Amino acid sequence: MVCLAERQVRSTSVLTVGAAFALTLVASLRTGNAPAALPPASVDPMPHEAALPQTSGDDCPATVRAQLHLASPKNVVCVAGNFTAPGYFVHATYETTETWERFAIVTRDGRMLLPLTDRPLLRPMSFFAADLDGDGRDEIVGSLQGCGEVWIDIMAIRGDTLAVTSQSIPLERAPYDCALGRIAFIGHDLWIDDAIYRLDRGWLVFAGSTRDR
Repeated sequence: MVCLAERQVRSTSVLTVGAAFALTLVASLRTGNAPAALPPASVDPMPHEAALPQTSGDDCPATVRAQLHLASPKNVVCVAGNFTAPGYFVHATYETTETWERFAIVTRDGRMLLPLTDRPLLRPMSFFAADLDGDGRDEIVGSLQGCGEVWIDIMAIRGDTLAVTSQSIPLERAPYDCALGRIAFIGHDLWIDDAIYRLDRGWLVFAGSTRDR
């Protein structure tokens, strides 16, 4: 009987400690120790992420790659999207006396939706396609992270030309904190850490904070 009583006391103690731990965990979550940038449970956390790997050039249809007309293209990427028609944003770099980039928007069968564009390579960006303005057509979003800021290029077809806007968005960071920001495309908004940005006449404008949701 004594042994049984001791076991009951020990079991009660274990349950008490476990309950206390669970309550402490719930309390810590309610006090905001969870990451503030996480979206509400009703929102798909990352339907499209800028951090997702780009489609490699090896996965591009040969008819799309051929439209680059480069004998030795480097860093080829091919991003599927719905532009004026379903197709690919295809991008590559090449060398002359400096590094250049060449890109176009091409249908899968090789029809050009947007003619080739060449320009000196300013920043080696990552690309993804997203409908930021909600018009049913995807924009091309290029991003590159630096210490305390994110460079963003927004490319959109306007008639038979490609309108490009480039801007630098500061990150809320402690001095000398160069940790990479969290970038996501949710709904028609671009989330950069806790800040929400929306496309307005080709430019990203601040539209609030995830902390307010």
